[in-house]
Amino acid sequence: MITRMVIQKTIVQLIFGGALSCLYMLIRPYEAYTLAWPFGALGAWFILVAWFIYLKHDGLSILNLPRSNKPSMMSRFFKKFKTRSFIDYVDSPVETIDDLSDKERYLVKVISDSITGAIFFILCAII
Repeated sequence: MITRMVIQKTIVQLIFGGALSCLYMLIRPYEAYTLAWPFGALGAWFILVAWFIYLKHDGLSILNLPRSNKPSMMSRFFKKFKTRSFIDYVDSPVETIDDLSDKERYLVKVISDSITGAIFFILCAII
């Protein structure tokens, strides 16, 4: 199941990256630019994202900001009037039902980003 998800995510990222590269080639600033420029940039981007995911899983986080315990203005307003509506549930966390554990999700992200970055670097070297 993990291999299927890795392949699926890699293919989606390759299609998205290829579309972005083609869009860049339509508005390229210099005529001498080839597809090697956007492929190299996308390869570096996906390797960087994989590295940040690895560091976050290892315990290091860049944006580890503390959450404020101060209630928001909307929640204070609705608590004052004791009304229950959809707006009461806007700040609640989204619950997702996934079949994968946290470690499996981490592996899918890191492996697919690394494979995508490597493929873009290979395409950059070929073109």
